Formats: sequence, structure tokens, C-alpha cells
Amino acid sequence: MANKFDCKFEVTVEKVTGKCHANYEEGQTYIFDGLATPANFCGGAYHVIFPALFALKFGANFPFEKEEGVAHSTCPDNGYVTFKVRRIENVPSE
Repeated sequence: MANKFDCKFEVTVEKVTGKCHANYEEGQTYIFDGLATPANFCGGAYHVIFPALFALKFGANFPFEKEEGVAHSTCPDNGYVTFKVRRIENVPSE
């Protein structure tokens, strides 16, 4: 039975302005199954996007974002990488 809060996320590397130690490149996209971390995803990056994932998982929308179900997070590695986090699927409870 699916939990009413089950969802997936699309996390896209939106901008890279300097050297990234994880070698992210603009346009790279990862699919997150709930809050599970995809293989080879940087732990530091996951740490900063987790609050957005958690909020979006429970239906949050941010008034400062242009789209519903979207949040942006900046990597702690000197802010060189910006990620766009988008809720892409909600699986309703039966």
C-alpha cells in the first residue's frame, strides 16, 4: 500500500559557476525515489537539498519560487552549483 506522501523528485544541476569537486555539469539530472539518495550523488549536495525534498514531499510550495512544487538549493562548496528540485510524482494512498 502506497503512503499518501510517496513521491519522486527530479534534481537538475541548473548552474555551475566554478570548480565542483563532484564534477557536476549543467543539465545533469537525477531522479530521487522519495528521500533515498541516488548512487554517486554528492553527500554535501544532498545535505543542502534535503530540507527542500522533505518539504516538497509533504506538499509544500514556496512563495518565492516561480513554479509550484519546485525549490532551488545552492551547494555548500562555495556556492558553485545550483540545483533545481522538482516534485514529479505523487502516489495517492488507496
